Amino acid sequence: MKSVFADLSAKYFTVERPGFFPAPASATAPWGAIMEIGYPEAVVTSVTFSDGTVSVLRSAGGGFFGGGDEAVQNAGRCFLRQAQLSQARMRLATDFPPPETGQVVFYLRTDSGVFTASASESDLQVKSHNLCQLH
Repeated sequence: MKSVFADLSAKYFTVERPGFFPAPASATAPWGAIMEIGYPEAVVTSVTFSDGTVSVLRSAGGGFFGGGDEAVQNAGRCFLRQAQLSQARMRLATDFPPPETGQVVFYLRTDSGVFTASASESDLQVKSHNLCQLH
Protein backbone atom coordinates (compact mmCIF):
# COMPACT_ATOMS: atom_id res chain seq x y z
CA MET A 1 0.00 0.00 0.00
CA LYS A 2 1.35 3.42 -0.93
CA SER A 3 1.89 5.92 1.84
CA VAL A 4 -0.05 9.16 2.15
CA PHE A 5 3.22 10.99 1.45
CA ALA A 6 3.78 9.07 -1.79
CA ASP A 7 0.22 9.79 -2.92
CA LEU A 8 0.54 13.52 -2.18
CA SER A 9 4.02 13.79 -3.65
CA ALA A 10 2.95 11.99 -6.85
CA LYS A 11 0.16 14.53 -7.43
CA TYR A 12 2.67 17.36 -7.63
CA PHE A 13 4.16 15.69 -10.72
CA THR A 14 0.88 14.96 -12.50
CA VAL A 15 -1.61 17.67 -11.61
CA GLU A 16 -2.63 19.92 -14.52
CA ARG A 17 -2.00 23.65 -14.15
CA PRO A 18 -5.12 25.10 -12.53
CA GLY A 19 -6.88 27.74 -14.59
CA PHE A 20 -6.51 30.33 -11.82
CA PHE A 21 -2.69 30.14 -11.96
CA PRO A 22 -1.09 32.99 -13.89
CA ALA A 23 -0.68 31.86 -17.50
CA PRO A 24 2.96 31.12 -18.35
CA ALA A 25 4.63 32.99 -21.22
CA SER A 26 5.09 29.73 -23.15
CA ALA A 27 4.37 26.00 -22.87
CA THR A 28 7.87 25.44 -21.46
CA ALA A 29 7.78 28.32 -18.96
CA PRO A 30 7.57 26.90 -15.41
CA TRP A 31 4.55 27.45 -13.21
CA GLY A 32 5.80 25.19 -10.43
CA ALA A 33 9.07 24.09 -8.85
CA ILE A 34 9.76 21.08 -6.65
CA MET A 35 12.86 20.21 -4.65
CA GLU A 36 13.27 16.79 -3.03
CA ILE A 37 16.10 16.02 -0.62
CA GLY A 38 16.96 12.52 0.53
CA TYR A 39 17.85 12.18 4.22
CA PRO A 40 18.52 8.93 6.09
CA GLU A 41 15.22 9.22 7.98
CA ALA A 42 12.98 10.85 5.36
CA VAL A 43 12.55 12.55 2.02
CA VAL A 44 11.65 16.23 2.26
CA THR A 45 9.66 17.67 -0.62
CA SER A 46 9.33 21.45 -1.03
CA VAL A 47 6.89 22.75 -3.63
CA THR A 48 6.08 26.22 -4.87
CA PHE A 49 3.60 27.32 -7.50
CA SER A 50 3.15 30.54 -9.43
CA ASP A 51 0.02 31.42 -7.44
CA GLY A 52 2.16 31.80 -4.29
CA THR A 53 1.34 28.38 -2.83
CA VAL A 54 4.25 26.87 -0.91
CA SER A 55 4.17 23.44 0.74
CA VAL A 56 6.67 21.20 2.50
CA LEU A 57 6.11 17.49 3.16
CA ARG A 58 8.16 14.92 5.04
CA SER A 59 7.88 11.27 4.07
CA ALA A 60 8.10 10.41 7.78
CA GLY A 61 5.03 12.59 8.41
CA GLY A 62 4.33 16.24 8.91
CA GLY A 63 4.74 19.36 6.87
CA PHE A 64 2.66 22.37 5.94
CA PHE A 65 0.45 23.20 2.99
CA GLY A 66 -0.75 26.34 1.33
CA GLY A 67 1.81 29.07 1.56
CA GLY A 68 2.17 30.48 5.02
CA ASP A 69 2.81 34.17 5.41
CA GLU A 70 4.01 36.71 2.86
CA ALA A 71 7.70 36.01 3.56
CA VAL A 72 7.22 32.31 2.78
CA GLN A 73 5.30 33.11 -0.41
CA ASN A 74 8.01 35.58 -1.52
CA ALA A 75 10.68 32.93 -0.90
CA GLY A 76 8.66 30.51 -3.01
CA ARG A 77 8.40 32.98 -5.88
CA CYS A 78 12.15 33.62 -5.67
CA PHE A 79 12.83 29.87 -5.80
CA LEU A 80 10.60 29.54 -8.86
CA ARG A 81 12.47 32.37 -10.63
CA GLN A 82 15.87 30.85 -9.77
CA ALA A 83 14.70 27.43 -10.94
CA GLN A 84 13.62 28.91 -14.26
CA LEU A 85 17.15 30.26 -14.75
CA SER A 86 18.44 26.67 -14.41
CA GLN A 87 15.92 25.16 -16.81
CA ALA A 88 18.37 25.04 -19.74
CA ARG A 89 20.45 22.53 -17.73
CA MET A 90 17.45 20.29 -17.07
CA ARG A 91 16.00 17.42 -19.07
CA LEU A 92 12.44 16.17 -19.50
CA ALA A 93 11.40 13.56 -16.94
CA THR A 94 8.71 10.89 -17.07
CA ASP A 95 9.35 9.12 -13.77
CA PHE A 96 9.90 10.61 -10.33
CA PRO A 97 11.65 8.22 -7.95
CA PRO A 98 12.49 9.46 -4.47
CA PRO A 99 16.05 10.73 -4.12
CA GLU A 100 18.73 8.63 -2.51
CA THR A 101 20.17 9.82 0.80
CA GLY A 102 22.36 12.86 0.17
CA GLN A 103 20.80 13.62 -3.22
CA VAL A 104 18.78 16.70 -4.18
CA VAL A 105 16.42 16.57 -7.15
CA PHE A 106 14.86 19.65 -8.71
CA TYR A 107 11.80 19.60 -10.95
CA LEU A 108 10.05 22.29 -12.95
CA ARG A 109 6.38 21.91 -13.85
CA THR A 110 5.45 23.30 -17.25
CA ASP A 111 2.52 22.85 -19.61
CA SER A 112 4.80 20.83 -21.90
CA GLY A 113 6.15 18.45 -19.25
CA VAL A 114 8.30 18.12 -16.16
CA PHE A 115 11.98 19.14 -16.33
CA THR A 116 14.53 17.78 -13.85
CA ALA A 117 18.13 18.02 -12.68
CA SER A 118 19.87 16.58 -9.65
CA ALA A 119 23.08 16.79 -7.65
CA SER A 120 24.47 15.64 -4.35
CA GLU A 121 24.10 17.94 -1.36
CA SER A 122 27.88 18.17 -1.09
CA ASP A 123 28.22 19.21 -4.77
CA LEU A 124 25.61 21.94 -4.24
CA GLN A 125 27.75 23.46 -1.48
CA VAL A 126 30.28 24.46 -4.14
CA LYS A 127 29.35 27.95 -5.33
CA SER A 128 30.47 27.16 -8.88
CA HIS A 129 28.01 24.28 -9.29
CA ASN A 130 25.40 25.12 -11.92
CA LEU A 131 22.51 24.36 -9.53
CA CYS A 132 23.92 25.86 -6.33
CA GLN A 133 21.57 28.88 -6.43
CA LEU A 134 18.63 26.49 -6.01
CA HIS A 135 19.84 24.81 -2.83
